[in-house]
Amino acid sequence: MSQLLFGYNDVGIYYKRIANWFAHGAFHTVDSDHLPFQFHFGPALALLAPVLALWPSVGALIVAQSVGIVGTGLLLFGVVKWRGGSPAAALALCLCYLLHPATSQQTYCYGFGFHPTSLALPCLVMAWYWLDERRYWPGAIAALLALGWQEHVPVYFIGMGSIWLLLRERRRLGLACIGVGTAYFLL
Repeated sequence: MSQLLFGYNDVGIYYKRIANWFAHGAFHTVDSDHLPFQFHFGPALALLAPVLALWPSVGALIVAQSVGIVGTGLLLFGVVKWRGGSPAAALALCLCYLLHPATSQQTYCYGFGFHPTSLALPCLVMAWYWLDERRYWPGAIAALLALGWQEHVPVYFIGMGSIWLLLRERRRLGLACIGVGTAYFLL
């Protein structure tokens, strides 16, 4: 873990946000000079608190991020299969996602080391799948969980809603996603 000392400042900031909850009762606060949520709004980080209670190390955040990235690839594989795609098409999408530089280099990118958006990705995939399958309750739960990881995630829901808005039979779903995404983004 000593390699994380070479400039991965975000992993330390996110670690301190969660660890300070245990040490000082100040969730999402990096230090006394900064307001809670000053850097990013991510109430879903509270879900990582039990992980850090069991494993109080920045390594726990790196492992959680890796699980989120690999889990998203596996979910994409499953979605293609559930939609009737061939195993070859499912594998191709999974590999394209996992090997794309924006995905594969996320844990190595200077300045990040950990970013909660990687934990929003599996939630985004499941929200899209369930909402598109008209399974609105699980889709809404996955969407709310995705929205909680970082403040820019609602933009993805605005994009999904825009696509559904263009499809005649899905306009209500599109308007709902655009409305919720816009409202959450503006808050």
